[in-house]
Amino acid sequence: MGKCVSDFDKRMGIPEVSTERIKFHPVTETPFELTGFPWFNEERLFRRLPVSPAEKLPEGVDFLANCTAGGKIRFSTNSKRILIRGRRGEFDITDTMPYTARGGFDIYVGEPGKEQFFSVMRANPENTEFVCSLAELPDAAWRTYTVYFPLYKQVISVEIGLEEDAQITIPPPLQTPPVAVYGTSITQGGCASRPGMCYTNILSRRLRRHILNFGFSGSGRGEPEVARILASLPDVSLYLLDFEPNAGDNYANLLPPFIREIRKQKPLVPILVLTRYQYTKYPVPENQLANNRKAVEEMQDAHLYFMDGTDILGPDGAECLVDGIHATDLAFYRMADALEPELEKILKKK
Repeated sequence: MGKCVSDFDKRMGIPEVSTERIKFHPVTETPFELTGFPWFNEERLFRRLPVSPAEKLPEGVDFLANCTAGGKIRFSTNSKRILIRGRRGEFDITDTMPYTARGGFDIYVGEPGKEQFFSVMRANPENTEFVCSLAELPDAAWRTYTVYFPLYKQVISVEIGLEEDAQITIPPPLQTPPVAVYGTSITQGGCASRPGMCYTNILSRRLRRHILNFGFSGSGRGEPEVARILASLPDVSLYLLDFEPNAGDNYANLLPPFIREIRKQKPLVPILVLTRYQYTKYPVPENQLANNRKAVEEMQDAHLYFMDGTDILGPDGAECLVDGIHATDLAFYRMADALEPELEKILKKK
């Protein structure tokens, strides 16, 4: 067998991990804060939609609901070492998205609004079971951590490993209620380099608020049955609708019935409609943008807002794309830059 890069640069290889003097804790128990899975208490699954809803889900949505985009674990500890152990779905191949984002976890350190990226899980993509290091700290100071779940992978079980003599407490709270974001592969996080760089996770840190990710790759198409499930969430501060890339020139037709389904259960919750950014091969048609805006304006809803996303990536937007459509980290960062003030403005009106 031929040589590979890790033969010459050991930091490119998967490191060995020692579990000596480490105690593993289920993240489903206090004092860990587990969010991103609204039906977890009833079903005990890391899944974004209920397993058996009143109405049958579209096949793609039902499958992709098992992907854990937007899930996160928060906790405070004085442990110098933090490990992660768990089991995830089967390996699958993609040519445009790193496996650190597709099937890995990453960790941030810091209080709400001050989180800084620290490390990403390193494991063989083909292994469904893993034990990995997330952090090695120089001292036993108290710190708050946020661990993000994979964006495009099912997670069956997960535990956090801490030093045997370390303490752990409930983390400082984030603002409630959460924001719910519904959309496409881009919403789900394609193609970030790691989970924390999905724009919904960036916004969660900046807004100091939980954000529920309902991005369904290629399958978020504005179906009314999905709208009814999202409307059934017990407490939401704002809905962000970002599904134009899957709806195409039918977005203006799908928006009103989707919004009306939400309004039946959430008449006063703000809704922000976002249109798509420019692709390199498929520019946004002017008439399509005008039709989308008109569809929102004609609903005459005082709590309904419209945001033109055409130039959200800036004048060099093509440099932000991995395949001419899907977002790199740079694109997600710019999306968050544009969305943050809009969301702040709307949330302050409540």
